[in-house]
Amino acid sequence: MTRVHPLGAGDDYPGYVLGAPFMPSSRIVGAPANGYDERVARVAGTSVLSWKLFLTKKYGGGLYERVLASLPREDAGSLGGIVLPVNWYPTDAYIRALHASHELAGDPAFFEHFGSFAADFQISAFRKFILRFTSPTFFLDHAGRMWARSHDTGLWEVTGGPKHVTGKLRDFAVVDVDYCRVLVAWIHRASQLTGTRGQTTHPACRARGDDACVFEGSWE
Repeated sequence: MTRVHPLGAGDDYPGYVLGAPFMPSSRIVGAPANGYDERVARVAGTSVLSWKLFLTKKYGGGLYERVLASLPREDAGSLGGIVLPVNWYPTDAYIRALHASHELAGDPAFFEHFGSFAADFQISAFRKFILRFTSPTFFLDHAGRMWARSHDTGLWEVTGGPKHVTGKLRDFAVVDVDYCRVLVAWIHRASQLTGTRGQTTHPACRARGDDACVFEGSWE
């Protein structure tokens, strides 16, 4: 069974490359994919709020302010102040903030910890419908819709059955090996919250030269 989830005009947005091999992970090294589209990819306030709360709860007060102070002024202006779940924020600024947080926190597993925390927070606060599902096959019908609530770029193709699911993410505005670590942890934690046991892997990544980011889940 295959489900393809187009999310608006995601493939028309600029393609940013952050965290690619042999390149500084906190610097944009790409360019708009089509050479003329100036629109900015956006991430939902629920994701930005998850990041802000995670820094405070995991690493104590002050880190959030230190991260903002380390960012370019435009990024800090976009992400600072009161973060509202219903608002949308620049995706590239959000990704740069995650990398700055990782560097300042000094935690090698920062991205995994954040992905797990974000799943807990977002599902309990905004995505409780996920808890109704007791099989990873729920991704077949809901992966695209869940993704669209967090990002306005990206195309998911999901295949699988009761015990195994493969998801391919294409045309996401950011190519970032470390953000894929966040996604692996998010997916794995989401599956745990539905009561399943298994593993989540990431066998292919655009940051490593593959044509799509692939995530695989196998559950008992």
